[in-house]
Amino acid sequence: MAVLWLAGLAGAGVLVWQRWNWLALAVFAVALPQWAVWLAADHSPVAILLVLAAFGALNGGAAVGFELRVPSARLRPSSAMLLPLNAIVLALAGWFALGAAQAPALAHVWLGAVAVAHLAVGLETVSTQCNRDVRLLALARGVVLFDVTLATGPRRARPRARVGDHDHRLRDPRPAPAGRP
Repeated sequence: MAVLWLAGLAGAGVLVWQRWNWLALAVFAVALPQWAVWLAADHSPVAILLVLAAFGALNGGAAVGFELRVPSARLRPSSAMLLPLNAIVLALAGWFALGAAQAPALAHVWLGAVAVAHLAVGLETVSTQCNRDVRLLALARGVVLFDVTLATGPRRARPRARVGDHDHRLRDPRPAPAGRP
């Protein structure tokens, strides 16, 4: 995975240096199937988080880095497509990979971390020359991901009060007398 990430980093460097904004989509499209297949194998939650964070930062940096280097009045279509696509892929890949690694609580934390990272990017780009649309897009992604995190969060068990034959099971931990369900 390290060699793949370094190749993607080199592609992002060329993209910013040569001003080839289409290369950001190519870097994303070439690397995604490879690290997605790697995530599908049996790996530790820490390794999964490292791979997700590394490739998420790489793709986000490629899209935002170009916008920082060559500011424009309007958001470029490649950045407008790559930024939300990267967020969706990271959130879903992390959710399913961490769930498969028997770490469902960590999957919820991952969703929250992706949301916080996007909110931080949106707030941090206020003082830069970056396009206003990039900032608003990052803030919108952060809010949506945070809502998803809250909606899928761990549920607390709520006691249910029932009236009838089964009510005694909620209050009395002793086994039911013979003849009663």
